[in-house]
Amino acid sequence: MFKILIASLFFLLSASLARADAISDCDQNEDLDRSIRGCSVIIRKNPKDAAAYYNRGSAYLENDDYDRAIADVDKAIELDPKDGDSYNTRGIAYKRKSDYDRAIADYTKAIALDPKNASYYDNRSIAYREKGDAVLAIADAAKAVKLDPKETFYYCNLGRAYNSMGDYDTAIGAFTKGLALDANNDCAYVQRGDAHKSKGDYKQAIADYIKAIEADPKDAGHVSALGWAKYDMGDFKGAAAEALRAIKLDDGVYAMLLRYLAASRAGDAAAAELEANAGRLKTKEWPYPAIELYLGKREPAATLSSVSKPDERCEAHFYAGEWYLFHDNREEATKALTVAKDTCPKTFYEYSAAVAELTRLDETPQPAAAR
Repeated sequence: MFKILIASLFFLLSASLARADAISDCDQNEDLDRSIRGCSVIIRKNPKDAAAYYNRGSAYLENDDYDRAIADVDKAIELDPKDGDSYNTRGIAYKRKSDYDRAIADYTKAIALDPKNASYYDNRSIAYREKGDAVLAIADAAKAVKLDPKETFYYCNLGRAYNSMGDYDTAIGAFTKGLALDANNDCAYVQRGDAHKSKGDYKQAIADYIKAIEADPKDAGHVSALGWAKYDMGDFKGAAAEALRAIKLDDGVYAMLLRYLAASRAGDAAAAELEANAGRLKTKEWPYPAIELYLGKREPAATLSSVSKPDERCEAHFYAGEWYLFHDNREEATKALTVAKDTCPKTFYEYSAAVAELTRLDETPQPAAAR
């Protein structure tokens, strides 16, 4: 009888420890797969545990598994409809899927539940900005700053909203305020660099991009931003070097395209390297068709027909324009680059590059036979 009692106590203790381990795993965020497994154990034992669904959904979100994240947070909201964080997290998932209306609706619900949570306004600001509504983006970002004036990244998103509107001076002011709070805010540096570049102040833009890289030397996007600035200035060798540095940090398809364009304009053979780089890509979604254009596997018309979203179409016109330049078709290059200039958001690197190319075309006399 004593042995049976000891065995029962041991079983209960083991079960309790296993439950504790599962809870601990579910709460931790560094090892996402372990967190998902731990939350799953809890959900199997208690399918009405809203926190477990929320934590697993958050882990799926960080794992870029947006549909599973949404499904789990749906369940968390069903079990606990008054948790603002759940709506906020589901909003982030929808935003990353580019479903801005649903994201905004969820952020709005989160704000209704907790109207003093600055992060909810900040997230809704980002969704409004990416949707193209700069006015509402500015209003929400300003609200976030008012609620939490010591959070440096809220100033960065406020500046980005002004950037998207084309109010670069006000944007620069917001970024500078953020940097006064945190001199290592790489977001503020790179975005302030974009604002300076949009104003035509490439010297200051490059200085800010370098500061962003110093603050976060592993961010390939900062290095690419520096490369695009050099490309716009006509420093093609410098742009090619920065693009190569970005590719070494992260196999980004846009950095591969910049590397090809800059190296080609510098007079170097670049197709073989582009093909080798493209072989490492995991998807053939846009802008992969632009790579195929430069590798001779598509014509410009087929590249344009491969896209459906407006932002992708504007980019496609830019890359087609560059293709025409490489093929000495000045007239078609001018047409395509003009469409890119007229349709790309001014925050896109393709926009500023198209403007720079058109300026170079205007400054370069046509051959007498082409007049």
